[in-house]
Amino acid sequence: MNSKNVNLGNINSGNVNLRKCVSCGRRSNKFDFIRINKVKNQDSSFEICVSNIGDRRYVEGRTAYLCSNLGCFNLAKKKSRLEKNLKCKIGSKIYDEIENFINKI
Repeated sequence: MNSKNVNLGNINSGNVNLRKCVSCGRRSNKFDFIRINKVKNQDSSFEICVSNIGDRRYVEGRTAYLCSNLGCFNLAKKKSRLEKNLKCKIGSKIYDEIENFINKI
């Protein structure tokens, strides 16, 4: 019987919550990003919620992660990457809210 070495990796490493920025594609821990959620209301409308991961609120719906710098935000806005990821139109008011949120960090 042939014995093959199988690399199982580091089993004790645990679950690493890696996420990907929709703008630059950088992969990192989910706590390094801004979370942007599309939440569907009962009347079939939706709202966009912007939050840091650290505030521990769980919002159900489509989620996009964005680096917390203006360069990634401007690229995502220019190429409509948030709209593509969340599958909805995003108005200038929401973009302004996201930009203000990034400036506060």
